[in-house]
Amino acid sequence: MVVSDVTEASAIVIRDLDRLEELRAVEALQKEVWGCNDLDVVPLTMLVATREVGGVLIGAYDRSELVGFVYGFPGYEDGRATHHSHMLAVKPAYRNHYLGYKLKLAQREAVLAQGIERITWTFDPLQSLNAYFNFAKLGVVADTYKINFYGEATSSFLHQLGT
Repeated sequence: MVVSDVTEASAIVIRDLDRLEELRAVEALQKEVWGCNDLDVVPLTMLVATREVGGVLIGAYDRSELVGFVYGFPGYEDGRATHHSHMLAVKPAYRNHYLGYKLKLAQREAVLAQGIERITWTFDPLQSLNAYFNFAKLGVVADTYKINFYGEATSSFLHQLGT
């Protein structure tokens, strides 16, 4: 899948990621965008393994630079196939140009092509921009609230007060 768009004189290309150097760039971008330490980064080996079994990993490139990605994997929940969207990351300079939204739409297309009609993910409703993105832009329906889903805290600034 390839989607091209122009954002402020930048030619952004959205496409599947599968080469090892691309997956290494995903590791680095997790640290840059989310402030993850090595223990909280989804490692290269897991990115490779989940892609092999239907995981979706889509990146946004500005020329040769990875500026965003979305990552998730298939699962089974409530008696049906589902896709868990684990992480979306966009470099700060590329936000406010619908890039996160476009990555989520590309993920949706890829998941539907697999025959899966349900995508789940977590977000912190107390993070107002995150809540706005999920409810207003993506139109999500939240039916579950889980306290400390990832434990008491992780290295990400997003989870410093618990997850």
